[in-house]
Amino acid sequence: MLKGHNNQELDNKGIDSKYYLLFQVWKELTERKTLDSYQYRIMNSLEALRELSSVIGYKLNRYNNTNHNIEECKAETREIICTDPIIRNKYPNIWGQLRKHLSARTETDAQQRALRYQIEYSYNILSEHYFEYLIEELENDIQNSDRENIIKKTGMVVSNCASRGWSTLALHNIIEILYNSKNNMGKWDVFKNRLLSSGLENYYVYIPLKLKLKITRSQSKTIAMEKVHDEIKDMGLELKTQQDIVSENSVLGNAGMKEGIYMAVSVSACDYYSAAYQAIDRCTDILNILSFYNYIEAWNVKNIVCWSVNCDSSSVCKIKEKDLYATYDYIEGSQRIYKTSKRVYSMQNTSIHRKIHDVYAYTNMGKASSAQEEKFMNTWIALESLCRTDVYENIILNVLETVPPALCLRYIYQHFRNFIEDCLRCTVDFSFTTKQIDTSLRSEKEKMVKDIIEVFNDSTLYAELLSKCTVNDLLEQRCKELYILATDSEKMFDKIERHYSMVRKQLSRLYRIRNDIAHNATTATGTLMLYIEHLDNYLTSFVAEVVMCADKKKEDNIELIFEMIKDNYQAFLDIIKNKKNGNPQALLSELLEKGIIELI
Repeated sequence: MLKGHNNQELDNKGIDSKYYLLFQVWKELTERKTLDSYQYRIMNSLEALRELSSVIGYKLNRYNNTNHNIEECKAETREIICTDPIIRNKYPNIWGQLRKHLSARTETDAQQRALRYQIEYSYNILSEHYFEYLIEELENDIQNSDRENIIKKTGMVVSNCASRGWSTLALHNIIEILYNSKNNMGKWDVFKNRLLSSGLENYYVYIPLKLKLKITRSQSKTIAMEKVHDEIKDMGLELKTQQDIVSENSVLGNAGMKEGIYMAVSVSACDYYSAAYQAIDRCTDILNILSFYNYIEAWNVKNIVCWSVNCDSSSVCKIKEKDLYATYDYIEGSQRIYKTSKRVYSMQNTSIHRKIHDVYAYTNMGKASSAQEEKFMNTWIALESLCRTDVYENIILNVLETVPPALCLRYIYQHFRNFIEDCLRCTVDFSFTTKQIDTSLRSEKEKMVKDIIEVFNDSTLYAELLSKCTVNDLLEQRCKELYILATDSEKMFDKIERHYSMVRKQLSRLYRIRNDIAHNATTATGTLMLYIEHLDNYLTSFVAEVVMCADKKKEDNIELIFEMIKDNYQAFLDIIKNKKNGNPQALLSELLEKGIIELI
């Protein structure tokens, strides 16, 4: 949830009150600082079908020899399709057929080919009008003030926009079209039509040509540079001087372009940022060739500033490298974890010391790299190196069996902690008739979480809290959601289990991306950035749990630490399923104490 988006503040911007929740959710979904649970989902029905078709294709073309990836994608795709209200309501026949096909056996090549054909013809039908129907249903939900569906459909719309080529940065800003919609009913139509527009716009992207030459003794710098310029142009990339660019595009006259040579790339894109991604990828492809054959040193985009010009509207956007590639490097309780990590790292000649050392080394290589593929691969290797043991037959099983349990330990805690921070951003006062939550010591987060859970479990205090949260439609809705989580054990337990399942699925997807990069040199820069953030979040959270467990248990054997974490989660499962002499109510009390699962 973002600061400055309370209902009154939106009213001051002239936004119609019926759009408050849409605006608040949309901004939260597309903000990189948002808790990952509240960011938009990359996977939607169409994207899931597309991914499954691709995975089947890899298997049929023998890029891999097992059906494991197909079965995982099938299960996830079926889950997404089954809960998609658009397909269920607008395409009931396809909905039924897809559910049947995605449940059928696909062990042989023939069965896999058949499923792929079924997916492709379903996708072709759905893709024609699916997005229009989705926007239409969101519009109806807004008119009917159906808050639950506004939140759900907004997430679906943003996810589908990203699949259609929109950058997250552009999506974050486009909702501001609804400014002054209170007095201008046409604002909604402008917003809707901009999203529905199927035609891409024409862009010219100008990127400074900053190269380090590799010059032989017999060459002068001038001749070597001319040669490189000729080679670049020969491979289809335009080079233009700043003077030529400004004379052709008057809009760039005051855009701050410095003198020099620029790579000029023409692309079709949804927005300035997606155009820049495409242009940089194209330039990288060409300059990589020159680097391979020792004309230049390896090119990177660090500290690059480019200019993206919309040829249709004659408008320009100056874009910095950090706008495109920055990740949100946040670590929960970073100071506490840092101090704990130092103590653990001081355990020389131990397995945990060696493992943590490798994590730091590979992560640093990822951060130092300007190529997003390298960032991803080094971050994955960091995670892989930490998880690698002799317990499981392959590396992905080590990751899948070890990481998800650790990421479930503080899942509930994270939601309540985030709610507190949202309340503070929305200027909610934590003074109640019989209780005061002290927020002055931000380091005491666990105590604040314990206090807010106590508020949720007191009907009088909860009523006060809910009343305070009405300053923001989304905050009010989030308060109601967390009340259910704090007071309904089954809901809380189910949420943890669903998170476990989601993390496993996402880790499997990240592993497939790792294989695509390694074997097929696959790149999709905009989407890859989101996956890098997910992977980085998983890694930092996992490292935090490992070092905290090692410190608390005074254990330096990494394999034993992993078993403790896994056994902790298994004990949780056993209790809620009454397989042992455990009391689910006692477990609930433990969770309600601090929001953290601590059984072993």
